[in-house]
Amino acid sequence: IIAATHCDLEVAVAEGRFREDLYYRLNVFPIALPPLRERPGDIPLLLTEIAQRLRQSHHCSLHFTPEVYTELASYPWPGNVRELANLIERLMVIYADETVDVEKLPQKYRNK
Repeated sequence: IIAATHCDLEVAVAEGRFREDLYYRLNVFPIALPPLRERPGDIPLLLTEIAQRLRQSHHCSLHFTPEVYTELASYPWPGNVRELANLIERLMVIYADETVDVEKLPQKYRNK
């Protein structure tokens, strides 16, 4: 079983909000992954990988200018990687087989 949460389960167990026995069943091999906003260097790799995966289901491609990588690296990503994946899918639907530059990003993802 692979499970993820944004909650601190140790705190939840201590406060009685999460079953201790279940915590120890799930906590065999914990992997702590910082939120996307704390690892902006991952943006280019994730953009490329997600676009490549979506390429197969949408039967089109999407490319990004270097400025897009820079712009998206400065966004705080409250929705984490799911938000990034949703953005890429939206861009793929709108700009199929095109190169996306900063002007094509929705306003909330632009620094300007």
